[in-house]
Amino acid sequence: MNWWQKESGYWMGWIAAGVVSMTCCVLLGVHLFATNTFCTGASDEQCLREWASALGGWVALPAAVITVIFLSRQVADAARQHNQTIALQLRRHQAIARKTRRSMVRLQRIVEHRRALWSNPFDDQKDLSEDYFNTIKLIKKIISGYEIATFENEIDVSPKYTKDELADIIEMSHEQSEIFKDMIWSEFKFPLIKNNMDSIIRHTEVYATSLLTVIDSFTDEVKRTLVS
Repeated sequence: MNWWQKESGYWMGWIAAGVVSMTCCVLLGVHLFATNTFCTGASDEQCLREWASALGGWVALPAAVITVIFLSRQVADAARQHNQTIALQLRRHQAIARKTRRSMVRLQRIVEHRRALWSNPFDDQKDLSEDYFNTIKLIKKIISGYEIATFENEIDVSPKYTKDELADIIEMSHEQSEIFKDMIWSEFKFPLIKNNMDSIIRHTEVYATSLLTVIDSFTDEVKRTLVS
């Protein structure tokens, strides 16, 4: 349905009212002038011209009223379309925020699990080297997700650091770990790799917690906006 089909009933009513009003005015004017009601009868009087000049501004009034009504309707339609566009954009951002929040909660669970796993003292029967490198891959995979990149690019970022900055921190720890990657699991290797794991866990937890605060604040603001 196009604009005219949608609004034709409204405007046809105003057009009909305008036509009827103008017709009545014209007929009344013709009648009054024909009976010399508005004329003095003086020999030098130009009755029709003088009244046409005097009433010129009033004749334009109906057209001005219709124009104002038309423009106000256009402004209202534009405002409504703008609000609809904003609402759709907010709902899209709201969905992105929900997905990003799930990723941050997942990061927090990974941090809790790894902290518990690596908090135990050295166990020569339990080589955690593979878990260390798998954890790095998993965290990097999560923070490289589309939803996090979209949230940071279009909505907001963590006040601590961005996902790219966290990835750089993890990468530096990973490069340091490459030095003793092939080292046999031992009491000497454990504290070295554990220091790097503690650093990764700490920075990942700070990132996830701070971004969760930003997400929750944004979600509350969106809800208030959509309600109003």
